[in-house]
Amino acid sequence: MWRKVFAVTLILCGLSVIIFPMVRDGYLKYQQNNMINQWRSSLMQVSDGALGQTDSDDQDNTMQPDLTEDMEALLIIEKIGLRIPVLTGVTDHNLKQAAASIIGTGKPGEIGNYCIAAHRSRTYGIQFNRLDELIKGDAIIIETNNQSYTYIVTESMIVEPDKVEVLQNDGQKKQITLITCDYRTKPYLRFIVKGELGD
Repeated sequence: MWRKVFAVTLILCGLSVIIFPMVRDGYLKYQQNNMINQWRSSLMQVSDGALGQTDSDDQDNTMQPDLTEDMEALLIIEKIGLRIPVLTGVTDHNLKQAAASIIGTGKPGEIGNYCIAAHRSRTYGIQFNRLDELIKGDAIIIETNNQSYTYIVTESMIVEPDKVEVLQNDGQKKQITLITCDYRTKPYLRFIVKGELGD
């Protein structure tokens, strides 16, 4: 009898190990889509002039968490099927939910180096998992609340974690830098994709 119980327990443990990452990644995708939809909806309200809300509208909004509070942009890379919110500031909380901009670097569409970091999930297609598929000439799109910017990939590289030069800018170009971990070696190196704003 105890052998059957042990066998069933092993099977259930094995299934949970397989299913948990799928459920976690599915929930992450759900949260990101929710954030993007709320962000787009709030932009539509502003552009439609729907700023004068009634008391009942305010009450409805307080019932729902504002997922867009720290969202500054939407990062889109069609080639790898990526649409991910960009939150302000690299914190554990932000990186668990989406991509995050590095405070003190550039801003979208402006002269400077707009730097964005994200985890490289071990699940195919999640977060920056497929970033290494990008090559020179590929497009990286940043959508803000009032504009869309298309950066063109110029190079990719693997660097040491302390190589902060990749965050710098020459003061003349409008650049973007995407940063994630490279899990092929320990300690983990950083995989970098750089681009410049197209004309």
